[in-house]
Amino acid sequence: MTTGRTLTVRPVSLRNEAGAEFVWTLDGTEVQRGTQSEYVFRAGGEPATHTLEAAMNKGGQSLRRQFAITVHPPKAGYRPATSASRAACNAVYAFLPAPGQFVQFGYSAATMEEACAHARKTLEDPEAGLSLGAFGGTLVVGFDHSIDRTEGYELAIQGNPFEGSSEPGIVWVMQDENGNGLPDDTWYELKGSAWDDPDVVRGYAVTYYRPSGPGTDVVWRDNRGGGGILPRLEFHTQDYFYPLWADDGGTSYTLRGTLLPDRAYDQSEGTGEEEYWVLPDFGWGYADNWSAEAMDPDHGNLFRIADAREVWQSFEELSRETDDACAKAAERIRERSEREPAKSRDERTLDERAEEARGASEALEAERATSRTLTKEPRLQEVRAK
Repeated sequence: MTTGRTLTVRPVSLRNEAGAEFVWTLDGTEVQRGTQSEYVFRAGGEPATHTLEAAMNKGGQSLRRQFAITVHPPKAGYRPATSASRAACNAVYAFLPAPGQFVQFGYSAATMEEACAHARKTLEDPEAGLSLGAFGGTLVVGFDHSIDRTEGYELAIQGNPFEGSSEPGIVWVMQDENGNGLPDDTWYELKGSAWDDPDVVRGYAVTYYRPSGPGTDVVWRDNRGGGGILPRLEFHTQDYFYPLWADDGGTSYTLRGTLLPDRAYDQSEGTGEEEYWVLPDFGWGYADNWSAEAMDPDHGNLFRIADAREVWQSFEELSRETDDACAKAAERIRERSEREPAKSRDERTLDERAEEARGASEALEAERATSRTLTKEPRLQEVRAK
């Protein structure tokens, strides 16, 4: 970050935070203590590197995360536009879609490098587009020059919306504050028309599970207790709707972001006619969104850097540390249960009980074989953007 700016730091994927105490220490000095799980850092007027530590204390346990905040001078990484500069992006740093019917449709990728190469090639074609799949799909691009903030619109993203079919995507921007040409600085979410909507969910996360084999559905779980299935569609017959490079050979991957309110509705409901879903637009500030405001017929949805808002520098490691603490707690419970009468214990091993928990996701997929009913949880929509 640069001098004079503020940075809101908060954990993600917190569990069992009720009743916890959060202690924040900056450069060895305690700066905040209480139930508030976020801390606002305000950069001074001089470049410096600070050490921030967050601790979550509960029940005699303490989870800690320490990281550095580097404050750079203003415009440290500024790159002015030249006569050779392009209006379009010239680099793709990451392409990580959520599962969807257009994922790996007409292309294949086994690694992030291959996926980015496909994205770069696609973006060179003004008539082609990239699908980001269901919730959380991400495309990170860069430009060969810095984009100056003006009084008007500075960015445009072209999609394929039409009236009654908006699949709004949230846009984030980052300044190359450290000047290394990589997206490793501070992200800012661009405010859209639904920014103050009470139904917006920030810090939303969905975990997608690798299908058991080709031609099978994708199971998903969110961090709010919801879950369901992304079903296969007869119109697309590729082996997987799941990006095989996403989990690096694992069994699942998690995408996080801001969840907009679900405005979709079935226009045919109660009429006896064939199901027909309508996806209303949002006012402004989203990609692939059919709106009368902030939209150009030749360039798509328009965005202002002036709408950059809340900054989140989340530390995902906290969720893994929480898992470690839970494992230790489970071990203590096991030791205590061994001292109790056998009739009060579950005689299965921890591994057996864990296997039962993992089976819950497989059960969801099995349900799909006998029922076509989808949940009314947040509706996962396709998002495509050029």
